[in-house]
Amino acid sequence: MRKQSFWLISLLMAVFPLSLFAAEEKAYVTLAETPDAGIYLPAPPDTNSVHFATDVWTWQFGKTLRATARGEQASKESKWSAEEMMRILTEAMEHPISDSATPAIARYIRRLTETGHWSCYEAKRKYMRVRPFARMNEHLTSAYDDEASLRTNGSYPSGHTSLGWIVALGMTEVAPELADTILRRGFQYGEDRWIVGAHWRSDVQAGYLCSSATWARAHANPVYYEDLKAARAEWARVSGKANGEKGKEELRVPDGLRIMESPVDTASFLYYDDLMGYYEGKALRGTPVGQRAIQGGAKKTKDLMRYFSPATDIAISKEETPAIYAMLHYGHEYLRRCARSIKSRHPRKRPFVQFGEHTLMPELEAESGLMDSYPSGHSTRGWGFALMLAEVMPDCSNALFATGYEYGYDRVVAGYHYLSDVQAARLVASYAVACLHTDAQFNQLMDEAKKEYQLKKNPPTKKDKKSKKKKG
Repeated sequence: MRKQSFWLISLLMAVFPLSLFAAEEKAYVTLAETPDAGIYLPAPPDTNSVHFATDVWTWQFGKTLRATARGEQASKESKWSAEEMMRILTEAMEHPISDSATPAIARYIRRLTETGHWSCYEAKRKYMRVRPFARMNEHLTSAYDDEASLRTNGSYPSGHTSLGWIVALGMTEVAPELADTILRRGFQYGEDRWIVGAHWRSDVQAGYLCSSATWARAHANPVYYEDLKAARAEWARVSGKANGEKGKEELRVPDGLRIMESPVDTASFLYYDDLMGYYEGKALRGTPVGQRAIQGGAKKTKDLMRYFSPATDIAISKEETPAIYAMLHYGHEYLRRCARSIKSRHPRKRPFVQFGEHTLMPELEAESGLMDSYPSGHSTRGWGFALMLAEVMPDCSNALFATGYEYGYDRVVAGYHYLSDVQAARLVASYAVACLHTDAQFNQLMDEAKKEYQLKKNPPTKKDKKSKKKKG
């Protein structure tokens, strides 16, 4: 028996190295719990597509930046580690962030780092996409990338991007007053990767979504909240807030134009990607995807609940699940505010207005044509709903994120938005939900929604009810 156990342990160690088990133990999710990006995200662009051509053009543009200050920053930030994120945050937050200066925050960042690692794991293995430097037969110029190991590591989605964005989202929960700066640095950490040639642009875009999905799933782990509470208390102490600002703070809206890039201009090579996306979507209007896009055209909380209901284990509605509705409705209003704060400051014509064509829903054109296209408000709410619901019902994560992704793409199919409007909206949704988690009322509504879901999933039996009566 002893001999058999020894060989079994040896086999397990060969298949699953100790480092794998150690990393899982530190992360807020296990590999099995992590939403699978190979399921909820589409495959990377085919090499015959215009979208891949956009990846190549972006790679070429990245090469022109490498000798600039931005290129030097990208090279310097190529280190994949919790220590590197602490260094970046020290600059962003203007306070030393380290194991010795802020042990609670450091522990939180370390665990977020490992959690971000898992977010891309399955999709990387599934697609094993060749990286730009390898496809173009070049060498990397970034300071800390190991070229040999990257050649055998899938390019899609970007793990560095996932790391930077998940830490930025988590630290936004700790220091919401610095959200703009923290999120900007997290966003840049992802953009660094196409500048140095380690990833394609579409890998980076996928990395942001992977990290936000896994970050939402991490909230189902009570340990996450314990570490977050400790990190918040430590930040209040080191920043001086513990001795000064008290009471309820208003939930502010981050400046999305400080965090992300401006909308795509028609003179940019990226516009051709948007243009191709528009015509690809238009070709789908007579298919079931087009019918789905019509169903997703309505934008009230109850309409979105109806759209998401098939992705859940229970029927969700205002009547059947009032607590979940209340939480989503509260979040819905804030998501809308975050999207509109950008729209009002950076106008972009919607595609159907730009081309003088009709949409799948012509009855909405008069009103929508007066509103700006960037970012997509519908897509902000769609990805935001997926993030909030994944925390309530983590067992449905893959289906929820697939639905949230589809809800955004529906806007391209319908002719109301460009691809880049939708991608930006998903980023807005992720940082908006991070900010919502700093709001006491939202957190209370979230707790009530979780309890309601558990009761719906596991209704009390007659025996449970009798036991409760006896105790009463």
